[in-house]
Amino acid sequence: MLGQPSRWSIGSGTGRPLLLINGLGGNIEMWAPLRDALGGRTTLAFDAPGSGASRAPLGQPSIGYVADVIDDALDQLAIHQPVDVLGYSFGGAVAQELVRRHPHRVHRLVLAATTPGWGAPFPSPMALANLMTPARYYLDPISDSLGTAAFGDGAASGTFTRLNRARRSRPPTLYGYWWQLLAISQWSSRRWLHKVKVPCLVVAGSNDQVAGPSTAEILARSIPEARLLVAPDAGHLLLYSDQPHPIVPEIVAFLTAGEGAQRPRALAST
Repeated sequence: MLGQPSRWSIGSGTGRPLLLINGLGGNIEMWAPLRDALGGRTTLAFDAPGSGASRAPLGQPSIGYVADVIDDALDQLAIHQPVDVLGYSFGGAVAQELVRRHPHRVHRLVLAATTPGWGAPFPSPMALANLMTPARYYLDPISDSLGTAAFGDGAASGTFTRLNRARRSRPPTLYGYWWQLLAISQWSSRRWLHKVKVPCLVVAGSNDQVAGPSTAEILARSIPEARLLVAPDAGHLLLYSDQPHPIVPEIVAFLTAGEGAQRPRALAST
């Protein structure tokens, strides 16, 4: 058995569970604004290895390892039905690996502000500099503002008070952040994206300086059942704002498309 994430959260609600996979160093608490905006949908969130309360392993950093941990953890949680998956940034890479390695786990897939890895456009120099360090998890609000600007999130993107509070509540360790960063830096899905056979929505912010529309277009063109949704006046943090972007209802509509009156039972909250 693989080592399990130390923290999982099951948000009370109805409908098919939606698994949320976070960005670099992200913890469960950072999802609070989005979970509130999802209209009572059952959500699953966790601290990935290296984030929050989940320790990174000592072995070779690997996106595939994180995907396998999720597969094993879903068994431990007795969740055997396919779940919907939303992968954000680093979590989008994990989501791609999850559907490749464990396709029976995934019903519908949302890839938000993410990348296919090597072969995609690089982030802007300022955004890359911010990604290379976990400083945004530790420093003061002035640094937050600089990082927000570097990612393409200006005043039109809203405020990030809850995000910044959540970051500081459970920051990643330096080793954990490095482990995740090394895992994503050597990863690519370009050779096998055409084999992804689940309905997929690719979401990008029009101003995203990390994984913008040109990167999203690569994903949408490469995945047979994918469509692209570009959020106007949004940057890389479009799902983290205190008031989530107006594009969220379109994500919900994609996830609920084709669901009949017989909806899956709700999971118990933990």
